[in-house]
Amino acid sequence: MSQFFIQNLDYIEIGTASSLTLDDLLLMNISEIKINKTRMTGKDFNRFIKHWISGSNPRLRYLTVGGPLTDGYEKEQYERELLQGIYHRKMADGKKRPFVRYMGLYEERTETIPGGSYIRRKDGTEATVHFEYLRFHLILQ
Repeated sequence: MSQFFIQNLDYIEIGTASSLTLDDLLLMNISEIKINKTRMTGKDFNRFIKHWISGSNPRLRYLTVGGPLTDGYEKEQYERELLQGIYHRKMADGKKRPFVRYMGLYEERTETIPGGSYIRRKDGTEATVHFEYLRFHLILQ
């Protein structure tokens, strides 16, 4: 499976990723990753974000993850766990952030997310981490 992830793909959508590990995610050389359900924990994604800040996954533009990883958590509690030890700035209340998603070779769509937190990579690249019930997004500027 890891040989597949290191290819230069633009988009991948994974339905149930029960065997997906942090190492698999760190190997992905993919611009847009959508994971609908995974057994990875908030701690795993906290470590992923810390690796991203240090320079891993340079092609990544959009990551969205859903599933039971947020089950049983209050949104704020999950957000604290995911961003623990990571410098971030909360987006002002009511502020919305537009971003472009690429849907195939020639199609792109502008979407808007309300709220979130800004984080910055060591090379200056900024991203927004946004939380919803049972889903979080990492969106690069």
